Amino acid sequence: MVQFFGSVPTIPNRLNGVAKKDEVVFQCSRDKMCRVLTESGMQYQNTNLVDGGRLFGESGKLFEKLSDVLVDYILNTKSNLKSAGEMLLEIADLEYRAYQAIKNGIREL
Repeated sequence: MVQFFGSVPTIPNRLNGVAKKDEVVFQCSRDKMCRVLTESGMQYQNTNLVDGGRLFGESGKLFEKLSDVLVDYILNTKSNLKSAGEMLLEIADLEYRAYQAIKNGIREL
């Protein structure tokens, strides 16, 4: 699962025993969705698209945290996955709201 959080399917360096910072951002491409929606919303003066972009940006940051939690679990540095479930529910809420904003934004075009 963690492998597909990056833009190119790969695993975090920590799982390979590499201490250097990852070159890939493990945000499930939500950072890219954020950028496209925000730029489009600004270009077309569409606050709904900008809001959708902001929400995907927040979702991406949570995916990055979720990746860290899962890696910690795999490496046995933490044994509790309760926070992972909570993050998934928060991601679901953010993305539901993002898609609603996009739907409303498309209506304004």
